[in-house]
Amino acid sequence: MLESQQNITIIDPLTAQLFPSLVVGGRLCVAVVAGSPFAVRVAGSPHSRTEAVLAVDGRDTLTNRPADPSASGIIFTGQYVCRGFRVSESEVREFIAAELGHGMTTAERNDSAQCSGLVAAVLYGEGRVMHQSHTLGAGPVTRGGGVTRGEGVSRGSVGAAAGQAVESRVGSTSWTRGGEIWRAVIEYDTLQGWAARSIIIPGISMANPWPGEQRFAAVSTL
Repeated sequence: MLESQQNITIIDPLTAQLFPSLVVGGRLCVAVVAGSPFAVRVAGSPHSRTEAVLAVDGRDTLTNRPADPSASGIIFTGQYVCRGFRVSESEVREFIAAELGHGMTTAERNDSAQCSGLVAAVLYGEGRVMHQSHTLGAGPVTRGGGVTRGEGVSRGSVGAAAGQAVESRVGSTSWTRGGEIWRAVIEYDTLQGWAARSIIIPGISMANPWPGEQRFAAVSTL
């Protein structure tokens, strides 16, 4: 499980930086920022196509249906960054870490609040018999489905709300699902939420590692 968890994490979609995290009880625990957007990054093979089936808070990120690992997913090479719940072939509504208890999250609005704070993924290889599926990128598109069931019960303080629409295009491709490569479940909460659960996640220092950069840049070479 730990090896597969190295292939999925939660990042800041604006900077692509990792959020602070800690492995607890064999599961990766990520500290997000309340009220801010986040994205899920899945790593696949850099040399061949793979299919990612992804669930956030027990919801299918492509159709907003109950998450199911047998549904179709996204075909990609290298890595896939999922920024939100898909609303059309060209847009998603970005994930926002929203406080639970106010009915603002997608899970609470769809009776899956027990899965809030859970991200699950399954990665599949390619098989032999072709059929139409969907892939990242522009071009002719078809609406897909696909995510894994959010396993377990969240005890966290935040879940994913649907934020502003951001561009994310998918297109059609021929694809046959082969065997399962890996599956993983990770969790997210705020630093304060983790602390309330007796889990202390060290923060990442955002200080400039080159404190003399501006001073040296201003020195004349004459």
